[in-house]
Amino acid sequence: MFTAALLAAALSTAPAAVPAEGKGYIPPATTEAEQISAMVAAAKALAEVLPAEDLKLATFSYGGKEHKFWHYIPTPLLSNPDAVGSPYKPYGRFGVPVEKMSQQAIDRMHALMRVSLSIDGYQRYVQIMRTEGVSNNEFGMTGLGRSPDSTPKGGITWYHVSLFGNIGEGDWGWRVEGHHFSLSMEVSGGKVRFSPVMVGYNPWPQVPTANLRAVALFNALSKEQQDKAQIVKTSPDKGIPNDIDRVPGKPTPVGVQLGELSTAGRLAYERLVDEYIGQFPDAVVGDLRAKLAKEASQAWLAWYGTTDHAKPYFIKLQTPSFLIQMRHNGVEASGYVHGHLSYHDLTAGTGSNPLP
Repeated sequence: MFTAALLAAALSTAPAAVPAEGKGYIPPATTEAEQISAMVAAAKALAEVLPAEDLKLATFSYGGKEHKFWHYIPTPLLSNPDAVGSPYKPYGRFGVPVEKMSQQAIDRMHALMRVSLSIDGYQRYVQIMRTEGVSNNEFGMTGLGRSPDSTPKGGITWYHVSLFGNIGEGDWGWRVEGHHFSLSMEVSGGKVRFSPVMVGYNPWPQVPTANLRAVALFNALSKEQQDKAQIVKTSPDKGIPNDIDRVPGKPTPVGVQLGELSTAGRLAYERLVDEYIGQFPDAVVGDLRAKLAKEASQAWLAWYGTTDHAKPYFIKLQTPSFLIQMRHNGVEASGYVHGHLSYHDLTAGTGSNPLP
């Protein structure tokens, strides 16, 4: 069985991008069709090296109940983690756990992630896995007063891989998920979809760039806009949502519509959006970036709490095409910051992100 020590060693030397040319180099995709082909090849390569028992454990129907159930905390902490079926024990997740996978299978899991993400995106998820592997649990769940008896120990082996549908045939997808990230990628209607995507940070030594860019956007608004956007004006406050909404559907926008932004506001909006979509591959992100830039005046910003990073706050940024949610817990007793960031595509329902 693969151990945490072996995985830590593998991650410490994992390449940040594809191998160097001449050593299995795969040039980055330049079109969406090439991107889909690369994802199909990488997903099939992973499936080929999973033993029959593990492949069965990892495979589910596209759009089924297992596909719709995604999470980023230890699911035994949920009120009824078994409500959707029979998840893998003790973690309460669907799919094959990394701790059961061979080194070859783990390498191919990382290859699938690398071809499906930008270099920055891949590094982001690997860094979260590394943090889970080295952080003392006192900074995490037990530090929040939860019983170790009902909380699985943190670590880089508790991530799970799931495959949905038949790879390369019709609508299909895959997910890598564990504590503080859920990465769902699908091909639906011949289009690459990234939704929902979630990353968390804890213990994190500094406020993430996304949070800094969100504050820059808020500060670029007029005083009248800020007053409308700031639904809750103090922090801490019971009116601040406790966490992101995992299944938001297509919510009614709240807060303030940004309208015509100043030059500083426009830059802040585009930089904040890019902090999310920049993790996706260049072959598909160009058109998405252009579309979201055009939607800047239609965007709605809602802010719950203050802009003080030492205290809790919650942010929603929504356009006709996407929804960003940010829950920041502030500085915790450990001295580190903790929070959750999510991205939902609102243009089309997918297997794991159904829309009304």
